[in-house]
Amino acid sequence: MKVLVITNLRTELSVSVISALQSSSNIALSYIVFCDRISLSKNRAIKLLKQNGIKKVAKKCIKIADLKLRLKFHKLFSKYIRKTSKYSYEYAIKSAIPYSIVNDINSRESIDIIDSDKPDIILVCSCSQILSKQVIELSNKGTINVHPSLLPRHRGPVPSFWVLFMDEKKSGCTFHMITEKIDNGNILAQYEYKVGSIKSEERLTKMIFDMAGTKVEDVIMDIMKNKIIPIRQNTLSIATYESYPTTKERKLFYKKGYVD
Repeated sequence: MKVLVITNLRTELSVSVISALQSSSNIALSYIVFCDRISLSKNRAIKLLKQNGIKKVAKKCIKIADLKLRLKFHKLFSKYIRKTSKYSYEYAIKSAIPYSIVNDINSRESIDIIDSDKPDIILVCSCSQILSKQVIELSNKGTINVHPSLLPRHRGPVPSFWVLFMDEKKSGCTFHMITEKIDNGNILAQYEYKVGSIKSEERLTKMIFDMAGTKVEDVIMDIMKNKIIPIRQNTLSIATYESYPTTKERKLFYKKGYVD
């Protein structure tokens, strides 16, 4: 079973999933396509400035410059990359996993890369771009997303923020088929995670993806053995979709005692 992973370029969220796939004796992690989400439009850049302030954006720009240098001279830098491989691209370099970096996952370049790999399954994990129908259909057995919430609740880009914002006691991860509608595909597997004393949006998201890493091999093996009966999301609880929080909502989030 060949699995191709699509993930953001600079993220630590997908490392546990990638690591689990690579160490599996039953699954072949054949390729990783990294999406360079840093290529921002003018409007997006202005929005980031308004939401985060000049200091935070400047700090992000420094990180981007560091990333670009590391990738350009990865052979030189690879021996200095920390053993823990915090970010997914570091893990790929350190583990000699074949990869490509693309700006647009739906571009002709991306489609050709994925099609040439002929994956049985495309696994999307921590990716901020929406896949086109053409990309979705490039896998033989299905294109799957790992979403950090208990779908159909909290569809959208930042579910952990809304779980905390609404003072909910549990969250989780959902493995679901990808369709052209955001986070709307049939559910393959779902696992609960108790929020407990967690006050950080980032930490909650990381813990959920780490849990996904412990489950991903089982899910894919069950798909191979045709053990999974997909569940339509509209047969479950009432669906919710939330986008990025407004400045006002973010301030209220902090006032409640939560942090990024």
